[in-house]
Amino acid sequence: MQTKLDEAKAELLARAARVAENSPAGGPGGLGDTPRTDRAATTGATSEEGPDQGVLLGYLQRYYLHTAPEDLADRDPVDVFGAALSHYRLAENRPQGTANVRVHTPTVEENGWTCSHSVVEVVTERHALPRPTRSPTSCPGRAAASTS
Repeated sequence: MQTKLDEAKAELLARAARVAENSPAGGPGGLGDTPRTDRAATTGATSEEGPDQGVLLGYLQRYYLHTAPEDLADRDPVDVFGAALSHYRLAENRPQGTANVRVHTPTVEENGWTCSHSVVEVVTERHALPRPTRSPTSCPGRAAASTS
């Protein structure tokens, strides 16, 4: 049974997926600046107009799966989309056996999204990441993610 907070989270993620339609960051090709053939396989982009909304929404739902609905309450959909996209882009070019780490304070002018605090993004091998605890509440994105 979904609570009102769960419903609000689902609606926020749907609005965040729609941000890609008007965002230069989520423009043609959607997530990432990869060649067209890779983009279609990675992001579900079906045409040069932009990403498939269902695939993008699915990505956001998986990205924020373990984020408590109250941690996303009152967040701007642009920031929710921007945090997930930023982390995705950090993960795009990670040689096997290495970790990518970025510490920054995102601004709309520089990153297309904003957070009032510094953000630490970490991408590492799945087996090397300790089990996460509760998500941070200061920004909409997660502090760490893993890739295979």
